[in-house]
Amino acid sequence: MQTSIGMLVGMLVIGLSALLLFLEYREGRTLALAYAEARFAQASLAARDNLRTVLGPTGQVLHSLIDAVDADPGHFADSDGQAQSLLASIRRSAHIARLLSVDPQGNFWMAEALQENSADVPAEARFALHIRRMGIVGPVESRQYFDANLAPLGPPAPLVTEIDFLDEAWFEAAIAAQGLVPGDPEPVPDGNGIAAVLALYSANQDRVLAAYVTVQDLDEALAEHRLTPGTLHVLLGPRDEVIAASDTSIPLGAPLRDARNPVLRAAADIEGPAHEIATSDGVWLGWVFPVATPFSQPVRLAVLSPESEVLADVMQQFYRNLAISAAVALLGLVLAAMISRSIARPIRSLTISAAKLERLDFSADFRVKTRIAEVERLASTLRVSETALAGFARYVPGELVRRIVSGQIKPELGGERREVTLLFSDIAGFTTVSETLDPEALTRALTDYLSRIGAVLSEGGATIDKYIGDAIMAFWNAPAAQPDQARMACLAALKADAASRALEMEAKERDLPVFPTRFGLHKGEAVIGNIGSVDRMNYTALGSAVNIASRIEGLNKYFGTSLLISEAVREAAGAGFITRPAGLVVAKGAAAPVLLHALMGTDGIDPATDLPAEKIRMAQAWGAPFDAYQAGMWGTAVEELEHFLAEYGPDPLGETALTRARTWRLAPPRDWDGIERMTEK
Repeated sequence: MQTSIGMLVGMLVIGLSALLLFLEYREGRTLALAYAEARFAQASLAARDNLRTVLGPTGQVLHSLIDAVDADPGHFADSDGQAQSLLASIRRSAHIARLLSVDPQGNFWMAEALQENSADVPAEARFALHIRRMGIVGPVESRQYFDANLAPLGPPAPLVTEIDFLDEAWFEAAIAAQGLVPGDPEPVPDGNGIAAVLALYSANQDRVLAAYVTVQDLDEALAEHRLTPGTLHVLLGPRDEVIAASDTSIPLGAPLRDARNPVLRAAADIEGPAHEIATSDGVWLGWVFPVATPFSQPVRLAVLSPESEVLADVMQQFYRNLAISAAVALLGLVLAAMISRSIARPIRSLTISAAKLERLDFSADFRVKTRIAEVERLASTLRVSETALAGFARYVPGELVRRIVSGQIKPELGGERREVTLLFSDIAGFTTVSETLDPEALTRALTDYLSRIGAVLSEGGATIDKYIGDAIMAFWNAPAAQPDQARMACLAALKADAASRALEMEAKERDLPVFPTRFGLHKGEAVIGNIGSVDRMNYTALGSAVNIASRIEGLNKYFGTSLLISEAVREAAGAGFITRPAGLVVAKGAAAPVLLHALMGTDGIDPATDLPAEKIRMAQAWGAPFDAYQAGMWGTAVEELEHFLAEYGPDPLGETALTRARTWRLAPPRDWDGIERMTEK
């Protein structure tokens, strides 16, 4: 009774403290957001004023060009200085990137500033003058470049373009308004950033003059109004393209939805104040304000700020009050914690140990100190389960046991079709070796061998199907899906081959039997599942792909190799694996030929399997001897193989091929088509 009252009092104290903290936090958050919104609204006004400051003088420049520069593009001659006068107008303005004059017939002149290192222009060029006159047979265009002092860099050069300003929205708007109109933001010609278009119609000359005005100064204006160090100000055009940003790393001109930053992408879907945006870096707050500008379509200012920065003062006060409340409530909790500890501790320990057991981690400790009889019986039951599962996992693949324990796989007969990569291994000459050892010594040596090779394959993601005497059958992509199954299988096989060779060296040093191993890999469709009877079953793979993988392992003896893979495995494994074609073979009992490759190692995939440059050159040089062999050109094949072995020998694959080529040079096989048909396993 005393314990219940103490826990109730503690809960009431905590509940009341939590309610007061919540109310205070909510009020502080509201005030902080209101202050932030007011500050961000100032940024939208700054953007508006900046645009007006830039566009105002540009309108005066357009008006001055009506009388200063001839409407006819053909009257631009070096002697009258009109080109230099026009280009000087651009040079005097820090914002004008392009000036042009267009009439309804399609005649135009266009003067523009060039960026340094612009493509396909002279290195000294800083300005260009583009002219088009509509002639009887079509338009006549030319382009002339000028240096920083407005001196021409050669005569006008003819060119052909598909530029058509008559379809531009600002051209039609200027004629309709019979005066000065703004266009929408567009990319800066021949440069980075955004330009606003200002267009003026001259009724007397029946032409439209236009200016492209850069607005890069907006970046600095927006940066000055940041509320916090992490705040982002982004000015958006009518298509949500970025016109300006307080962070110079944000690319201009690109739609907000294409931004790499997830916060910026999310801002494209918000409207109004204080939207929460959840990202992997935390929660951000987003505001979007309309900005009154001269543009014909709306412009918006998106303001994005980390919630932690906006609410920093609020959270600081909140944590201070939280500490005080926690200190008050702590006294009420201490007593309840002391009472519950004696009950919860053994149950918690058993829960952690049971979770380990579910993952087949047999380091779990189910010994607990408790006076509760039910908890002690539970611990005893779990100890028995651990012993049973540990034994079960030694007979069945660990991943399969995990899936059975978790309920993902039911222990019932049946299977499914699945693409798998299969491996068979076998010890060369095992029968001969086994006859020289007593059963106990043979068992110890074989156990050590299978344990080490099996461990390497398991670490490479393989499911060990079974040990068949001295042989191993394994596969990938079952029971768990492994999208890069062939790549994993090739790496595991290379490491298992290396482990086998290391075992051979150890055995020779200790005067023990040597177990040289041959490996075969194939990828194909098989039935994977529980096969057997209702009272005893085996999780295994069945199908022709299994038989082919077994035959490939045996063909190592025919080719003098230790690790053969099929063409299906080589293609699925991808780049980085160094192989040599061994032959096109129809295995005994098979109908279709399979192209086999000797897997040598890797290049740039894993330091443990990467080959030296000499071995890679050896693989590359193998093409000519193999092609001659496959073509049945036995004389050429003998010469190529002898040259290859002289350069890279000794090499069992090359030596075996040379022996056959010499034999068949004297007595060629009938109807040779490059396919070797096996009559033995």
